[in-house]
Amino acid sequence: MHQKSFVNVWEPSAERNYRSLNQEALARIEFSFQVEDALASKVHQKWIDEAMAGTFKPGSIDRLKRIAAKAKQVDELDLQQRF
Repeated sequence: MHQKSFVNVWEPSAERNYRSLNQEALARIEFSFQVEDALASKVHQKWIDEAMAGTFKPGSIDRLKRIAAKAKQVDELDLQQRF
């Protein structure tokens, strides 16, 4: 079985877009990041929409404050361990 190298696959695309092979590789990497960002943005927006559609339950604010305090402690411990 003969495998095509990326040069053989990307070369026509690079020529069509007036790019070198290095520029073609960078363009494809950039495109993959854009696709990943678009997919993540959809998920994040769904989470935001779900959160905004919800209602506060009794004690929700206190729970959020406890979560924030715990996160702050973790950040402070992480900083202490690094330095």
